[in-house]
Amino acid sequence: MPEGVLLTGSDLRTMVDNLCADGFSGYVKFELSPGKHAYVFVANGDQVRAFEMTEARGDVKVAKPDRLMNMAGGNGRVLAWSYILSGRLANVLGNSFAFKPLYRDYQVKKKELKKVLDNMTHDNHSGFLQFDLSDGRAVVVLEKGEPIHDQFISQYGEVLCGREVITNLFDYVYSQGAVVHVFAEKYHELENRSRRANDDLDKMIQLTVKPVGGMFASKDTLNLDLEYARGWGYNAKSTFQIAVEDMDGRMLGTYKAKGVSKKNLNLEIPQKIVTELGLQESQEVTVYPYGE
Repeated sequence: MPEGVLLTGSDLRTMVDNLCADGFSGYVKFELSPGKHAYVFVANGDQVRAFEMTEARGDVKVAKPDRLMNMAGGNGRVLAWSYILSGRLANVLGNSFAFKPLYRDYQVKKKELKKVLDNMTHDNHSGFLQFDLSDGRAVVVLEKGEPIHDQFISQYGEVLCGREVITNLFDYVYSQGAVVHVFAEKYHELENRSRRANDDLDKMIQLTVKPVGGMFASKDTLNLDLEYARGWGYNAKSTFQIAVEDMDGRMLGTYKAKGVSKKNLNLEIPQKIVTELGLQESQEVTVYPYGE
């Protein structure tokens, strides 16, 4: 579906669920707002990574797929695309949130390509190389310093990649030169970044707003269940900062918080803050520790 179609939030979720059930490998891209898109990478039917990207600044934020689809669902109908990849390609590109620019607008002279590739191999980089050619652009994905030669099809049997295609591309660049952009990271660092991202996502919880007031109620501290606080590494005596977002992913603010017994799924918020934020009782919000 490279041309893009308009889908409701419900249709988008159904499409992703159906692709996963069919063992799809590739990614789904959909619009969150002008200039901001979400990407959900799937390998052999398993959702491996999702993030949102602001194209103009290149800002990337890892998120849970359901959260991104909730954000899209609040915008009515959104443009969505799906692209087929091999499972290996989907797994590597699913970590692109952690890639760093190693070369930008680098003019690879004749016979100089080997030096660039050797550097990638020596440091065990995973990522991709984008070549600006006279007749367009070409992208090669690397895993642990080696090009991925997987063949895959877009539709109707059209071969998009393969060993022969990559070999011909490298031969052309070696003999003619080209401008190259490289975005990659060392494999062990990608593993660490991916693990940290998963840990951060696990700390995000959805709670229900419960306004509190009265003479003895705190005016500036939010209360949540002590078990959640303990899961974040805090105890009953700790105060800590949490971020609060609405279900569309909009940051509402950061606040002092503490863990209190038997709050279950409620987030107790001083009435003044509830009013300032325009929240409603029983509204769902997402919270997570901030500034660790």
